[in-house]
Amino acid sequence: MSDFLKLGKNTSGRDFIVGDIHFKMPDFFYGLNALNFNPTRDRILSVGDLVDRGPDPASGLKLLDQPWFHMVMGNHEQMLIQAYDNDPYGSSPARGAAWWDLIDERSRYQIVQRLKSLPIAIELEAEQGLIGIVHADVPIGMGWSDFKNDIVNDETKHYALWGQERVRDAIVSGVHEVWRVCAGHTKVQAPLRLGNYLALDCTGGNEGALAFYAVKEDRIYSFDKSFEGEEWDGSLSPISSCNTLRS
Repeated sequence: MSDFLKLGKNTSGRDFIVGDIHFKMPDFFYGLNALNFNPTRDRILSVGDLVDRGPDPASGLKLLDQPWFHMVMGNHEQMLIQAYDNDPYGSSPARGAAWWDLIDERSRYQIVQRLKSLPIAIELEAEQGLIGIVHADVPIGMGWSDFKNDIVNDETKHYALWGQERVRDAIVSGVHEVWRVCAGHTKVQAPLRLGNYLALDCTGGNEGALAFYAVKEDRIYSFDKSFEGEEWDGSLSPISSCNTLRS
């Protein structure tokens, strides 16, 4: 697969963009249930960092083969690939990667080959306009078109996987030539809007609620299975609409 993937408009269902999952599968599936997710017509798009830290690697890895699940590469996927290429029998240097030491040789190869096929960025067509999905960020001052054309360059690719300047410095200029950009990587206490850029990693793979951006509604919902003591009543309470997110 190339570094860039374009997905057409979902004409039969809904699209949701989820923050860094990090194997927090109980929260992920709880969120799908609460959103009444229908795998026959709805889609999930992930900002990357599916692997490491969380409690359920087996279920997490199965997402890679689901036709309704699409994701970009995160820095944790990149670190795992690099570690395997350096030593197929070694450990991953990433935090929370102890699960990798339990994976047999054949499965390691299959997992890495699947991760290598992930794009660096996804462009999603939506009713409101184009949505860019990247793990960390688009270089500051670079428009979406230039980013797509430049993504083959190592420096741009590195920024897409590791960049934190926009969130760290609260840069609100946004990304031109696209309606929304959804990303993760840099942990925030609550979903954060900086111009048209949405920061969705509210857990870092640890405590916190997993964020789902509902594209058609232009709203973000958060789910944390640790709060399931009260039975879910079938209602949804958005934490905020995108035009009132903290910025």
